[in-house]
Amino acid sequence: MYKVALALATVLIFACGGESTDTGNGSKGGQLTVPTPTPTLPAPTPVALLATTVSDLVQPREFHTSILLPDGNVIVIGGISRGVQLVSTEIYDINSGKWNSTGDMIQGRSEHAAVLLKNGTILATGGGRSSTPIASAELYNPDTGVWTNTEPMNQPRIFFRLVALDDGRALAIGGRTTGRKDLAKAELYNPETGEWTPASEMSMPRSRHTATVLPDGRVLVTGGGNKSDFTPTAEIYDPTSDTWAVTQDMSSIRAEHEATVLGNGTVLVAGGFGGSNLLATSETWDPVTGIWSPAGQLSQDLHRHRIVTISNGNALVMGGFTQSSPSHVVVEVEEYDQTAKTWALVGSIISERRNHSLTVLEDGSVLVISGESNVGRMQPTSELYHPE
Repeated sequence: MYKVALALATVLIFACGGESTDTGNGSKGGQLTVPTPTPTLPAPTPVALLATTVSDLVQPREFHTSILLPDGNVIVIGGISRGVQLVSTEIYDINSGKWNSTGDMIQGRSEHAAVLLKNGTILATGGGRSSTPIASAELYNPDTGVWTNTEPMNQPRIFFRLVALDDGRALAIGGRTTGRKDLAKAELYNPETGEWTPASEMSMPRSRHTATVLPDGRVLVTGGGNKSDFTPTAEIYDPTSDTWAVTQDMSSIRAEHEATVLGNGTVLVAGGFGGSNLLATSETWDPVTGIWSPAGQLSQDLHRHRIVTISNGNALVMGGFTQSSPSHVVVEVEEYDQTAKTWALVGSIISERRNHSLTVLEDGSVLVISGESNVGRMQPTSELYHPE
């Protein structure tokens, strides 16, 4: 597989352009508004192709979730396709390179959240439409391939975050609830009892924020806000005391940005919506000092991109939507060097994608899954990107 990738390293491709309708978060109900991609091609910027196509999904989708399973395979959960919220889930088999259907969820979900719990099951909850978020939750058993209902959250939520805590519980944070009201409320799921209980509230309501589990088990929440009133603020949840503590503000207002923990333990945030424009900036937060530091600029502003930390401790950003001259969905891959604190354009994926997902496999390659193309079509494909 890696030989194929190296052989392809000399191939050059260019970002594709096309007219697209922004099918995710539009301007209604306090949602984000960004220009639709234009049909004009961007200026050619050759980048090395370091990805190989693998099999098509059973069902193309966007706004889905994907999770690495304990056996090394990957499950993709729900999402939306042609306006229909999906109950279907499927598994990528790392040995065959094929996607296979597994058990359907009980409730169709998009813009939901899902995590792998310490007991080996997967918790999926929330999602829906902006005007009609849902509270239901269900569990997937990888041994049987079956989804079963568990207790619903206390609040219907969409545009929220869900993280798995070190003690085995899961924490649902913020989001938008019924009546398009953004929440400061958080709640905890206990897999031993199957119950949700209220956690202490954040300092402010947030949706379209990030939530990142730190190496010490605390959770850093950044940005988002209340409807169109987005914020640069950040705060930390301590699960041992069930308390929130405000930390230093980011340098920029951010919503629908991406965040990841680097190999050195700092948290990198990149891109997103800056209030009136998309952002190319990034910054890192030090959990020891609580201070944000500039982390350089991406080659272009990005929104609905995805970020992962790879085996060398650096971060990769793939895909997304840019306003950069002209607006389009991108194929470029950029790597953040945690030592040099700089970004570099390191390659490209084969197909332009936004609202996709990324999962790092045990061999260090990155599985890039479905999403939406520059002309507004669901991408049926997946591909493997091989960091050099």
